[in-house]
Amino acid sequence: KHHDIQQGELTIALDGEAAIKQAQDKGPLRVNQRSADLIQVIHNITKDLPLTIHWKWVKGHQDEQRTKLDWWAMQNIRMDEQAKEFWKKVHKNNCFAPRRLQDELQHISIKGIKRANFGINEAYADIFGPTSKTYWAGKYDMQENMVDHIDWSNSRQARQ
Repeated sequence: KHHDIQQGELTIALDGEAAIKQAQDKGPLRVNQRSADLIQVIHNITKDLPLTIHWKWVKGHQDEQRTKLDWWAMQNIRMDEQAKEFWKKVHKNNCFAPRRLQDELQHISIKGIKRANFGINEAYADIFGPTSKTYWAGKYDMQENMVDHIDWSNSRQARQ
């Protein structure tokens, strides 16, 4: 579709073996699948390419080694550095809000914030968390921030 490319080959390298497996898997995504939004975009882009896709695993964190690194390792290090810089900028300025990705067909937002996936426990916490904290703090006469330190699983078992 772009630049009149009709055929060829493309190698996509990732430093996570699980990420490669998910990117290659053309089956349906699970809404609670980690990074479902990114995997969806990879699927949508690669399915329309007139190219043969090759997937390559690159060992991560090779910058900690003292051996000569190949081109793939150097690119992985460069991408990691850029990601870290972006993360620092975001946290310093408190300015990042996840947004819909190009080629992302569906997305999930809770209270106006886009989610990378939809885990039922995380969704419940996002929707009802503040109300629940206020309730439990009032019920047991404690500060709201203390509610986060309760081991609810063990508490539930102890009550049974």
